[in-house]
Amino acid sequence: MIQQELTGRTIQVMDATNQDLVGLTGTVIDETKQTLRIRTDRGEKTLIKEQVAIEVDNVRIEGSLLTTSPEKRTKLRIKQWQRKKPRKQ
Repeated sequence: MIQQELTGRTIQVMDATNQDLVGLTGTVIDETKQTLRIRTDRGEKTLIKEQVAIEVDNVRIEGSLLTTSPEKRTKLRIKQWQRKKPRKQ
């Protein structure tokens, strides 16, 4: 799931440093190295990857695992991701 493109997928925020974002659901319309921009019922929201955990297709993903450019992430092999450790908060 980490290697797949997120643009166009529906995501839900499962955990966040800003508790107002928990439960937010929307479609990813843009992704950068550090952020996800989603379209929700409340308009467009920008999420900082390091500060959220999302669910995509019933799979929970810690945002810190996504903090690389989408182009690079989709080309990485799984072993490279297993070596990457989440950053301390």
